[in-house]
Amino acid sequence: MAMIAMVLQSAPGRKLKLSQILQEISSLFPFFEGDYQGWKDSVRHNLSSNDCFRKVRTWCFWDVMAVVVVVNSDPSLVSVGGIVPQGPDKGKQRATV
Repeated sequence: MAMIAMVLQSAPGRKLKLSQILQEISSLFPFFEGDYQGWKDSVRHNLSSNDCFRKVRTWCFWDVMAVVVVVNSDPSLVSVGGIVPQGPDKGKQRATV
């Protein structure tokens, strides 16, 4: 999710088409240039299922809303997108931006 947000935030107008997002990720991270193609499904899934990404109806662009990175000394509490596990039940709570 962080890679997608980074690519979208650095794009002109903070929006890209899916094919452009995939191209930018593979350009920035050589790991994704190999034969394995399953990561592209993960990108599509993350775009569709996370509230911080929004599909702009015109020209099928994706953009990113404000992304909050919360860092805590406990690695299980590191989050991107403003969703941080809370307490023993690990319920989700949206951070205000």
